[in-house]
Amino acid sequence: MKIRTKAFLYLSLNVLGLGFWPIALRVGALAMDAVSFLLLSFASAALVSFAYLLATDSLASLKNVLADRRNAAVISFAGLLNYGIAAILVTYGSVQVSASLASVLYRSWVLLMIPFIPLILKTRVNRYQLAGLGIGFIAMYFASTEGTVIRVNLGQLPAIIALIAAGFAAAISNLLIKSRNAPIFVQLFIFNASALTFFVILLPIMHGFGYSVIFNPSLPAIASVLFVSLVTYFAGAYFFFYALKTIGPTITGNAMLIVPFLTFLFAFILIKEPVYPYYIVLAALVATGVIVQERAPGEAPEVLSPKGRRSLFDVSGAFTEARGEVAEMIKGEGRALAVRIDREGLSEEDEALVKRTAGKYGCIAFSIDRPAKDITGEEVEFLKQILKDKGTGTFIIAIGKAQNAAAALREIYNALSNRII
Repeated sequence: MKIRTKAFLYLSLNVLGLGFWPIALRVGALAMDAVSFLLLSFASAALVSFAYLLATDSLASLKNVLADRRNAAVISFAGLLNYGIAAILVTYGSVQVSASLASVLYRSWVLLMIPFIPLILKTRVNRYQLAGLGIGFIAMYFASTEGTVIRVNLGQLPAIIALIAAGFAAAISNLLIKSRNAPIFVQLFIFNASALTFFVILLPIMHGFGYSVIFNPSLPAIASVLFVSLVTYFAGAYFFFYALKTIGPTITGNAMLIVPFLTFLFAFILIKEPVYPYYIVLAALVATGVIVQERAPGEAPEVLSPKGRRSLFDVSGAFTEARGEVAEMIKGEGRALAVRIDREGLSEEDEALVKRTAGKYGCIAFSIDRPAKDITGEEVEFLKQILKDKGTGTFIIAIGKAQNAAAALREIYNALSNRII
């Protein structure tokens, strides 16, 4: 199956599961206390994640990721934000307000991540994304006034703030995850283990301050734990992160606009939750903000660079399933960058220059027409799609530490084009 096709299939399955997610959180948190419910959910998810690593003989990959302390720390922090902190905030919000409203507000993370893209991914934000962000803030204000525009419901305000905070946590987490490269199932185990550790520490602290622990292994509670752990934070999370790394945060986020509408339907059918007219308007506002982003040119994100320099593009998403030397080069903080040279095809001498220059910077590099040994045909096809390759000019790809890959590409461009960038 083609990389892009697989990514969209996984994304579709994830969207379907996420439609049920706020309902499962609400049912589970009402059946027992929220912290105990999430602790059991992440204990189950961590156990299943670890069992998968054992079954697929992937413990060596886990050890390699943990050996890079900086990389492991960033991945763990991303997991804590997205799984631990966001989960408790969304669970609280889902109990205080409807699951439908909680779903709409949390999905605003797609827009809330825009200000952090230049800081974390080092790529440019365009005017379409900024316009989408503005619409997102209008939607949040609309939610806080229950659609009246002028009256704020102070009773719901803490829950609304918690859901928006969860959106910020998810936004930063997803960008951190996009910025790091490690086997997805290894990341899933680290995410679940980080969240489990968080709730193991949090529960006794909260209990010490008078928090009531309610352990109620009823059928609704068990069903909710199994759904949240196995569907949301294991299988669904794999589907989501595969899509995130492959087709990027904007397109992946765009698909999330479908989720609130599914939640409206499922909540109405399963728990008889009413759908108020302003929910539809609110979901439409969030959807509009994301659609505005989609008007931006659909190419690989442009890497931030000093003014006047030739554009480099981040194409790391093509190597989500990298193997061999490519996997070694792109792991951790490694990136795959590309530059277009205004000439068709490279000679053997030019190809040798590309490899030699990349070697100076501790990278590997190749032209899109003559890919490196471990690059598959599906990866080349995906590269051509995201780079909008029309057969005019040649793209050079460099893989390694971001700074080194960028320096190598600029030297290669200067040498092959007789121009300075």
